[in-house]
Amino acid sequence: MSDINLPSAPLWRRLAAMVYDLFNVVGISFLLAAILIPTSSHLFNNGEPIGELPIPVAASYFFIIIFFFYTTFWRRKRQTLGMKAWGLKIANELKPQTPLSLGQCMLRIGIGFFSIGLGGLGFWWALWDKQEKTWHDHASFTRIVFDPEAS
Repeated sequence: MSDINLPSAPLWRRLAAMVYDLFNVVGISFLLAAILIPTSSHLFNNGEPIGELPIPVAASYFFIIIFFFYTTFWRRKRQTLGMKAWGLKIANELKPQTPLSLGQCMLRIGIGFFSIGLGGLGFWWALWDKQEKTWHDHASFTRIVFDPEAS
């Protein structure tokens, strides 16, 4: 069965997969922080180590980690570790049965962050949307589907 013909994933399942993925992203962030802080913190204080990175730099690192995490999984396997655990896949509505393009990933992540910044409004949108799609689903021409065989 084509991914596009599978039923849309309920919002609660999508949020559960996000929480699962959050643990993975935080773990990767701690690992990279242990490497990056000692090696790069001296760049921001006239050559003297400061022990922590400025907030904009740390936020940029975190955003880059999230971007690479999601983009890598979506493009290679069409699901993250959390999505796999909850039986979810990402379906490409532009080219069914193909991985997402880099542009689709960028739209999903960018609009997803914007949505979270507005209190998750773009996610809650799926509760009223006839297709059960979030803002970032609509913008990137994708859909999260439930596939019991995906887990």
